[in-house]
Amino acid sequence: MQRIGIVAVATALCATRVLAAPLSAYGALPGIEDVAIAPSGDRVAIVGVVDAERTLALIDRDNQPLMAAPVGENKVRDVAFADDTHLLVSISNTVGLSDDFAPGQKIEQRHVIVVDTERKSSFEVFKDKVNSFGGVLGSFGTALVDGRPSGFFSTIKVGKALAIDAAIEDFAPDLFRVDLQSAKVALVSAAESTRRDWVVGSDGTLVAQLDTNPHSGNWVLRSPASGRELARGNDGLDRIDLISQGTRPGTAVLQTLDAQQTDIYTEFDMATGAATPIMAAGEVDRVILDPATRLLVGYVRDGDVPEAVFFDKRRQARMRGTIKAFPGERVRFVGADSAFDSLIVLTDGPDNSGTYWRVDIPTGKAVDIGYRYAAIKGADVAPVAMIDYVAADGLALHGVLTLPRGRAAGKLPLVVLPHGGPAARDHAEFDWWAQALASRGYAVFQPNFRGSTGYGPAFQIAGNGQWGTKMQTDISDGVAALAARGIIDPKRACIMGASYGGYAALAGVTLQQGLYRCAVSVAGVADLQLMKADELGVGPTRVQARNWATLIGARTDLAAISPAMAAARADAPVLLIHGRDDTVVPYAQSTRMAGQLRAAGKPVELVTLKGEDHWLSRGATREAMLVAAVAFIEKHNPPGN
Repeated sequence: MQRIGIVAVATALCATRVLAAPLSAYGALPGIEDVAIAPSGDRVAIVGVVDAERTLALIDRDNQPLMAAPVGENKVRDVAFADDTHLLVSISNTVGLSDDFAPGQKIEQRHVIVVDTERKSSFEVFKDKVNSFGGVLGSFGTALVDGRPSGFFSTIKVGKALAIDAAIEDFAPDLFRVDLQSAKVALVSAAESTRRDWVVGSDGTLVAQLDTNPHSGNWVLRSPASGRELARGNDGLDRIDLISQGTRPGTAVLQTLDAQQTDIYTEFDMATGAATPIMAAGEVDRVILDPATRLLVGYVRDGDVPEAVFFDKRRQARMRGTIKAFPGERVRFVGADSAFDSLIVLTDGPDNSGTYWRVDIPTGKAVDIGYRYAAIKGADVAPVAMIDYVAADGLALHGVLTLPRGRAAGKLPLVVLPHGGPAARDHAEFDWWAQALASRGYAVFQPNFRGSTGYGPAFQIAGNGQWGTKMQTDISDGVAALAARGIIDPKRACIMGASYGGYAALAGVTLQQGLYRCAVSVAGVADLQLMKADELGVGPTRVQARNWATLIGARTDLAAISPAMAAARADAPVLLIHGRDDTVVPYAQSTRMAGQLRAAGKPVELVTLKGEDHWLSRGATREAMLVAAVAFIEKHNPPGN
């Protein structure tokens, strides 16, 4: 396959670079954040940064611009084609709830903007049409209904009350059809008093309906057409999900848990009730739908190297051929047109910080669409590899090791970078945090401790109830393994992480001692008792309480595994970085930790990111976080030569 682009040229020009790229190159928003291809393949939508401004752009088959519109400070979460002329752009913002409803509380509110690329016009779903709470809560696909392009979205209706300006009629979202041309809204299905999920067919009819009782966990799968009950059960961990249409019209895919807490996927024929296992149990990272029919055509299998798996031989062969066209690089499937003639893939690897390509199968050409980090040249990309090691109790573990370019892999200073989640994982790929630290001379270790995804259900379940205990020692066991191999100097290590990774960083210098020279927590959990109160609130459902007890542990001594309660034992300086608009881990977690450390006379710094959320969605605050963290680590753990 012929590859047309400038990657090879850029790499050659940068071969003699000595100085690392500035931190701003790593902390900046990616040049391209998201890419989508139209069902016909004639158009590609791109969300990226143009002249320092987030922009939505549309290009044709020849990469010629058709449209460009700035999106400002809006946090774009997703872009997708409803059809060849209508784009659905999902954005979010942080809003405060009213004092009558929940004083002082904030939520992340999602909105969907419909862009008519022919008329160059747009409108916001539900705005001025439905008095809704929380914006768009769910998206259920698109369809052509009576010749009209339509989208299906859910929201919570709001009514009027005497005591307050807006009272929520019920906490169960209802399903609406939105005309993508006129913006008109029609109610399709009311959830009533239960939590309801739907699958919508490519003709706009309801294919499946899942009703779940949030208090008991009991669920029922029904055919909306006949009202027939096809399956029922109990979901005590809030893991049941109605995924999508199946592989043919009139079918739907249901995700449930078995006795071993393995995700099981079943395709139901909604007319006959026939149930057929589909997809590999416990291995599905995301499903792949045909952009025109919305039928299930494959899925991405999680693992050390995520793999796109397709049910038909033709698609699978074309995907294999695409991977072979990029030897030595990691290739991720992003999307394809309905004919599967044009594919969008993201590659990264040696000398490549991330490039989006449009692969044209009939012509055998691959054209680069753009770069994620254009300012990071090939000579700046640090090598990345998976490593294996063994925990103290014998459990086989894996992690990602990024080494500083141009330095021998011996006695290196180390930054440990545990992931968030904790039900997540790291892959051997370009990671802007890890690469930024490696560019400053550090080896960076990202451990996939027990409880991580991608290694099977037993491995993930092994993390249940292990906050601050075995999940924590899995991280330090990895440091010991690297030291035993002579790669790093264990006396020159710091630990840094975000969310759960921030908790692990704080635990590394409080619940553990003698391991790290410093700790950096970005939006990390510090006080589990306070976190439990925030997450469960007053009168939690039985499912919520059971889920918390399963993941964190059915224990009353949360103080024993809370870094804030062990602040007096901290044996290294701590940097806390937190966004004021965080709706996942409240800002109060970091102020609580800072207060406890100061009361104990321990060195601590707190950096507040104004207007920032949990995901570091803004370029200025991303860079501010990175600059503060690197300066702190360099101060307490100099990289040396």
